Amino acid sequence: MKTKQTLSPDFYKMLGKIGVVALLLLLLPLSCRMFAASPDDNKSLAYVVAREEIRRQLKAPSTAVFPHHYDQGVVVARLQDNSFAISSYVDSQNSFGAQLRKRWVANVSGSNSSNMTVNTARVLD
Repeated sequence: MKTKQTLSPDFYKMLGKIGVVALLLLLLPLSCRMFAASPDDNKSLAYVVAREEIRRQLKAPSTAVFPHHYDQGVVVARLQDNSFAISSYVDSQNSFGAQLRKRWVANVSGSNSSNMTVNTARVLD
């Protein structure tokens, strides 16, 4: 006559831990691809870098209100040399305190946050 062998609860706990670790190892490559920088991330980064340069050129920078990079009236285009041409607008006060909307243009180069450089940026009259 055979006796039935029972497994201890510790065995099931260990098996569960191994399963969780295996699942995490399987999902890690997928999550890395999901959070990798996309070309759109570089467009938005170029817009932010240019926007801050334009802010420095304003008479009252603290009053500046910029649209989002995806709003109507904003163009962020990647050029063949991997730089970005940006055209947008800003609402801010002039030296007399009047709120005005001004167009601005910029050219930004770089591929990530550590090397984004504003080549040109100017507020149009």
